[in-house]
Amino acid sequence: MDLTYNYADCPPPFVTFERHLGQKVYTINFQVEELSGEEAQDGRKFRYNTVTLPVGQYDRDTVISTLIRQKYRDDEMQAIVNNYLFDKDDEEALAEFNVMQAYRRFAKKVADQFLQEIQ
Repeated sequence: MDLTYNYADCPPPFVTFERHLGQKVYTINFQVEELSGEEAQDGRKFRYNTVTLPVGQYDRDTVISTLIRQKYRDDEMQAIVNNYLFDKDDEEALAEFNVMQAYRRFAKKVADQFLQEIQ
């Protein structure tokens, strides 16, 4: 599953929140890219991804899981892992596995940055 990009004319803040029934609902804006050339049209100067966290669940593991699940469905993750475990010499399976692992490491960094920001 690919992430859906959001577009804006200025870079978004890393963390935003709204109040729903008195509780903060946090959104993390990440992977912000400045667009140029033909991509930067109609007020689209920046492209980024967002994830909205479950209300009241702001521990590190929940943030990491939410980020990962936005990019990979559970069955997709299982398939990637199983393909890799079935044949560790399969270059395509190894490449998919490495990409997933890199994104998991990235999600941990985003979660740590988020937790520092809301303290």
